Amino acid sequence: MGVSSARRDDRGDRLLALGGAAILLLLLIGIGVAVWFAAEKGASGFGQAEGPDLSAAADPGDRLMLARDRAVKRTRAFFRSKRGAIAAASDEDLFSMTQIATDLQSQLRQEDVGACAAFASGMIGGEVQLTGTSNIMAGELAAQMVRMAASGERAPVRRDLAALRPADANALVRLLRKDGMSGRQLDLVTSDSLAGASAEEACEISIRLHRAIGGLPVDQGARIEAYILASPAR
Repeated sequence: MGVSSARRDDRGDRLLALGGAAILLLLLIGIGVAVWFAAEKGASGFGQAEGPDLSAAADPGDRLMLARDRAVKRTRAFFRSKRGAIAAASDEDLFSMTQIATDLQSQLRQEDVGACAAFASGMIGGEVQLTGTSNIMAGELAAQMVRMAASGERAPVRRDLAALRPADANALVRLLRKDGMSGRQLDLVTSDSLAGASAEEACEISIRLHRAIGGLPVDQGARIEAYILASPAR
């Protein structure tokens, strides 16, 4: 086995050893941010979280902060209660979610690479001005997850999600390399941090991850997405 092949296998093993932590960091948190936006807009499927009366805050900035806090609590409650059901959705629903997430992040990259990177790291908030297009796409992603939660509860697909399959982890790494991900970016993916990534790198890594999962056979990509979604939130 050559050095290059060994390096590829090593990265797949590291991804597996991390239990998908890098993907979870980039995708689950990023998807949660999309749900955050939809929750703030009152999308169907989110329960009303208790919180302070927004009308009691005279300052618009204070009202925004209170609304953000309430939306974040609502999003967390949604994931806590529905994460398993979303992960039990059909392969086709999981594939559709991946495609919507890829399109959303690609749109964010066109608008503002900083916003794209913030989405990847889960740090995006109300201070980032999204266009009507990205707001609509974020709402579509959240709506898809609400539909998946319903279908996962109604007709759950049984999958073994105790661990990420070695074949799946290695297939993902191979596809990332084929898509042109650099060695540096792969090292960032297979470590549990994006601390060393620039805004451009964080944005690109997240898009390539979404795209790679969407480029795998539907059942394989669905297993990875289901594993990510079923994993405890970090």
